[in-house]
Amino acid sequence: MSESTSKADTCTLCPQDAAVLDAFLANRAAGLASGPMPPDSAERMAKLMELMSVLDACPVEEPATDILKNTLARVDAERNRRQFAEQVAMLAEPRRTLGVHWGQIASAAAVFLIGASLLMPVLERNRDDAYRAVGASNLQMAGKGFEKYAAEHRGVMPKYHTAPNSSWWNVGDVNGKYAQSNSAHLYKLIRQQYLQPEQLADPANPHARPEDMSAKDYDWKAPEQVSYSYQNQHGRPEIRLNDQPYLVILANKNPMFVPYNGKVVHDRSVSPLSASRMYDGRGQNMLTADGHVTWSASPQVVNPRTGQTDNIYAAQGVEDYTGKETPAAPDDAFLVP
Repeated sequence: MSESTSKADTCTLCPQDAAVLDAFLANRAAGLASGPMPPDSAERMAKLMELMSVLDACPVEEPATDILKNTLARVDAERNRRQFAEQVAMLAEPRRTLGVHWGQIASAAAVFLIGASLLMPVLERNRDDAYRAVGASNLQMAGKGFEKYAAEHRGVMPKYHTAPNSSWWNVGDVNGKYAQSNSAHLYKLIRQQYLQPEQLADPANPHARPEDMSAKDYDWKAPEQVSYSYQNQHGRPEIRLNDQPYLVILANKNPMFVPYNGKVVHDRSVSPLSASRMYDGRGQNMLTADGHVTWSASPQVVNPRTGQTDNIYAAQGVEDYTGKETPAAPDDAFLVP
C-alpha cells in the first residue's frame, strides 16, 4: 500500500491510494456522502480509514483565539527581517544591484533635474495662461453685472455715499450705508446680487476667499482678498457707464498700493508704469465701460476717441498718495485700491 521513497525513511502513499484519498476528500468537501470514486477503491479506502483512525487517539487542543493574529505577525516580522537584510547587502555591494552603480544614479538625477528645469517654465506659463483665461472670463461676467446695475440705476456705475474724511484705501472698514473704501463701491454688485463673490476673485490671487464673502457684507474683509481695482468713485460725481465707453473701469489690482499691517499703503518703490503684481508684473486683464476685456502688458492705455494716453493706475500729476486723490477728469482712469 505504501512504499519508501526517500533516504530519510519518510513514507508516502502510492499513486493508487493517493487517488482514492483525493476523491474521498473532494466528495466530503462537496457535501456528498457517496460521490464518484476510482475503480477498485473499496479495499483501499477501508485501509485508509483504518490508518486515519489512529489520529483519533491523539489529544486535540483548542487553538488559541489569537493564533491567526500571532501567526501573521510572525510572518510579517520575518518578511521585514529579510527585506532589511537584503537592503543592508545591497548598500554594502551597490554594484551588484541590477547592474547600476552610483555614477549612473547621479547621471540619471542630473538628467531629471535638467528636464525639470526646462519643463517648469512651460508648466508655469500654462498655469498663468489658464489663470488669465479664467480672470478674463470673470471680468466678462463683471461687465454684465455693471450693465445690469446701470440699467436699473439711471445708467451709473456702482457707488455708495462716501463717509466723511474717509480714504479710498480703507478696505475692510464698514460704516453702514457709507463707503469707507473704493472697494466697497465695487462690492455693491455682490451685496445687491448682480454678481457672486467668486466672479470678483481672480484665480491668480492666492488670498481671495470668495467662500467667506456673502451678500450680507459691505466690503472685502481684508485688503489681500481684493483681486481687482475699481475706477475711483470716492468723493467724486457719479459716472454714467455709457458716457465713457472706452474708460477702463476694472483691472487686476493696482501694484502701487499694498497691504501693510492690515491697511493699504502707497509703496513708493513701485513705478507708476508697473503692471499688476497679480501676474508677477507681466500684465493685467482690463474691463472697459462698454464690456470689452483685454490683456495688456502695460498700464498705459490709449483712449481711441481722444487719442490720449492714460495710466489706469496713477492719478495725473501725483507722486505721493494719501488715499484722498480723485481722477482729474471724467475720462481719466484711476483704479484703486
